[in-house]
Amino acid sequence: MTPFSRPRGVRGAAALAAMLILVAGCGSSGGDSSGGQSDGPALGDTVTLPIPSTELTLLDPGAEPRTILGGPLPDAASSEVPVFSSVDVHQTIDSDPEQDFSSPAVTMNLSATAGADGAIDMRIHNPSSPDPGLADVIGSAEGAELSVTVDDRRAISELRITPTADSSDTVRATLEQAIYQIVYRSVAVPEDPVGVGARWEFTQTVDSGLILSQTTTATVREIDGTSAVIDLVVTQRPTSDTWTLPQDAGTLRVDSYTTSGTGSVTLDAQQPLPTAGNISLQGEQVFSDPNSTTRLQQRTANVLRYGN
Repeated sequence: MTPFSRPRGVRGAAALAAMLILVAGCGSSGGDSSGGQSDGPALGDTVTLPIPSTELTLLDPGAEPRTILGGPLPDAASSEVPVFSSVDVHQTIDSDPEQDFSSPAVTMNLSATAGADGAIDMRIHNPSSPDPGLADVIGSAEGAELSVTVDDRRAISELRITPTADSSDTVRATLEQAIYQIVYRSVAVPEDPVGVGARWEFTQTVDSGLILSQTTTATVREIDGTSAVIDLVVTQRPTSDTWTLPQDAGTLRVDSYTTSGTGSVTLDAQQPLPTAGNISLQGEQVFSDPNSTTRLQQRTANVLRYGN
């Protein structure tokens, strides 16, 4: 049976569409796990996920005076920032009614502390959601932990997630979507000193089911001491015009794929998290079954915000 085939009715198509929502966010393909340890709530297993390398090119160093925005974080440097995340996905198969596969929006306080060898350890506090079904249970994620490993450019090379032991699958999946946004919207900075007007590009591979190449152009708007406001333009494109679905479910043709967005973040070279920021991406994608006339259209919108 080929993808999108109809003998099993709308239920089969909806199940496949549910699998395709990975294209809108940032998925994972598993990882090594080990027991998490914490002085807070009981934690579940830690899942460790490698993050593809980041390539960065400095296009313009900007005006004098210049400063280094990266480098090693001060030992035990810490910060706590409110974070908002939303992932909206709407899909239509042929002439069927549009279906909403969006993840509920979530807000949390994220505390972070810099450790040795580029480690940044984080903990989730006061998670909440306007979604009625999630609002009653998302509190179980209080104290969940995550950590990343960064280099002197603040580029992330590894992600570790440790949920609380009593978080439901729904709570874990929703928070993982927010965490993936934090990771894949992180801003790498040059190792060289830069000034106002500096521009650079950095490219990452995003595994969202379909492998995407994500390019971000960053421009320094202002600098105040060790803090800089950086404007961002983000684009994503698939690395192939054919997508092999997991679990031998067949292949899809990528007929069109547009995803782009803008935003800004405020980074402080002395702090492990952005102190403020707002990044929004919107996209439209069309996929088709090469063995039939069935097409899937998708509208997506993602928002990540730091600060109140």
